[in-house]
Amino acid sequence: MHARINNPLKLVGEVADPEPLCETALPGGCSFHFEESSMSPWVRRFALALSTFVMLPLIFGSPAQAAENVGALGPIVLVARNTDSADLYLLYNGRMVVGDAIGGYAEYRWGGTSCGSRTLTEAQTSDLLAAMNNPRVLIEPLWQAGQGIVQCLVGYSFVLRSETGALP
Repeated sequence: MHARINNPLKLVGEVADPEPLCETALPGGCSFHFEESSMSPWVRRFALALSTFVMLPLIFGSPAQAAENVGALGPIVLVARNTDSADLYLLYNGRMVVGDAIGGYAEYRWGGTSCGSRTLTEAQTSDLLAAMNNPRVLIEPLWQAGQGIVQCLVGYSFVLRSETGALP
């Protein structure tokens, strides 16, 4: 005797004698395969494409980071360090703002979730503070792209301003 078993989990199957199997199987019956999904073909294709898009970087790794970019030469107008008890510390450990020749500003961050492993040591941060306090010193930052539009500071060069005060 063959019986077709349906259960609340939408499992179906053919069994010779359903009684002994149903007592030990999942509540509501036994099964061999899932019923056809009620998802439309478009939804199934979209789910497959989305899962592929999400999984490929995990399988093959993310693309290599681009080389460092050179920021505009200018004076340091702000250096801010967050302590590990600050609310912003998880977002970034510190930031620096540099002025440019046309009156604009660029922000560079380090550490935290914005920049990951691109951090500065205490000595490097002290160098930035000293350069900010010397009106004759300009900085040329090196940066890499961080999360979103964040520019992560990965290096810098200091340049002495000319005697006339103009940018070299």
